Amino acid sequence: MRHDRCAMKVGTDGVLLGAWAFTGIGEESFHVLDVGSGSGVIALQLAQRFDRVQLLGLEIDPAAAEQAQENFENSPWSNRLSMLQQDAQDFVPEAGFDALVTNPPFYQENVSSGDPSRDQARQLSSLPFEALFGLADRSLKDGGRLALVSPACEEEWIRSLARKAGFGLRRFCRVRGHSTARVKRLLWEFVKASEDAFEEEELTLEVSRGEYTEEYRALVASFYLKM
Repeated sequence: MRHDRCAMKVGTDGVLLGAWAFTGIGEESFHVLDVGSGSGVIALQLAQRFDRVQLLGLEIDPAAAEQAQENFENSPWSNRLSMLQQDAQDFVPEAGFDALVTNPPFYQENVSSGDPSRDQARQLSSLPFEALFGLADRSLKDGGRLALVSPACEEEWIRSLARKAGFGLRRFCRVRGHSTARVKRLLWEFVKASEDAFEEEELTLEVSRGEYTEEYRALVASFYLKM
């Protein structure tokens, strides 16, 4: 898989989400929308994990969308993956999806990096969380799932937005770099038109620098050639 033409490269956040999201969907056919697909890594992970999942990647940046399409075509799951180059805020689905997954832009820089594609991929203003829940509401069937990753500092804000949009929390994971580090990331899985009834988890990535915990290895090892 290649990501050299993508403003945001493959990183821990996306790989974690692709490995963690939608556990327990079983063998049923499942249609997933991957918003802000970038290189397509999350869609590829889900295709690897679930044999009957069909995925549509949605990506605003033309270069990233083109590279994701190439990655899809070169994968063993090419018949179940497709890509659409479009702004997510303008997307209107023809039919409801069973799930939506996203590693959204969530940095709040007020100053441009000088690279419009990188700013678009990183900065919250390009897809605010309010717009993301609106997209999930119009794209998902009742009972559909929304999975995303966020900074830990946005916890209360995201909980509030989910309640207002009619999404109940199903799974929730706090992620820290090592045992004494602060929680840095949150993994969320919501259900449309549902009350909160969630399992809370915690994941620590490293025992020490470069030495990964067994639980992290078990979650992501199948997506790396060497770990």
